[in-house]
Amino acid sequence: MKLGLALHYEITHRIAPKGGVVVVARFSNVDAFTGDMPDALALFGEGQTLEMGKFRVAEQFEYSSVYAADTMNMSAHYATFRMSMALLMLVCHSEADIPEGVHGDRFYV
Repeated sequence: MKLGLALHYEITHRIAPKGGVVVVARFSNVDAFTGDMPDALALFGEGQTLEMGKFRVAEQFEYSSVYAADTMNMSAHYATFRMSMALLMLVCHSEADIPEGVHGDRFYV
């Protein structure tokens, strides 16, 4: 949940308000090999990683984000950890903003 909120702030420069919702779906590398990953991952594009000077940790952590540019009230994030686990996170400013068909654990701000 905290990662989703941090990435939401990074991309939108807005803090998710009280009453906001973070929806988190977890995936393993087995899901990737069996084709059980969501088709929507193609929307995210090339991943980013943490950097400090020439030091990069892409082999340990990568993420990619998209957001609703017109309203800034929703963002989606895909993060992988050592290519063995992945999180798909959707941050919405209210529960009414969650699109139909979105599944995962819901955490309220």
